[in-house]
Amino acid sequence: MKIVFGHGVSACVILGCLALCPGTSEADSLSATAGFVPFASDAGCFRNLGARMVASCNHTQTLYLPLTIAEAIHDVVINVTVPDLNHNVSCYAVVMFADGVTIAGFTGRRSAAFVGAQSIDLGTVTVPFAGTVYVGCDMQQNSSFNSVNW
Repeated sequence: MKIVFGHGVSACVILGCLALCPGTSEADSLSATAGFVPFASDAGCFRNLGARMVASCNHTQTLYLPLTIAEAIHDVVINVTVPDLNHNVSCYAVVMFADGVTIAGFTGRRSAAFVGAQSIDLGTVTVPFAGTVYVGCDMQQNSSFNSVNW
């Protein structure tokens, strides 16, 4: 009797083996288009420009992205574009315990005082067992959230 596994099972076995191999990198990157707004009324305040999310309303809006966690310690860097010195971006990481309610940690930084593309380094973020991490950016008009690396 011959048993044939579908391609999905083979892919899962191969990917599972790769994930368990020592020495593999756990770093990841995510486009800002995977983000969400905390209030439905702000959904129209962002426009997708390539893989970036650009703030388009004349008030500060917030964009959140959930990060997938493979290790307990991550260095988080958010890539943004600041259109001018009057329209800043402030980003932060919120670390949650497994219950999804209790905040385990918080770190935040503001964009530098220059115009153009820049990286906001949130430093090392430590995640408790089965915890989650969300990064968020408070963005002013015409600023953009480009990507996050962790």
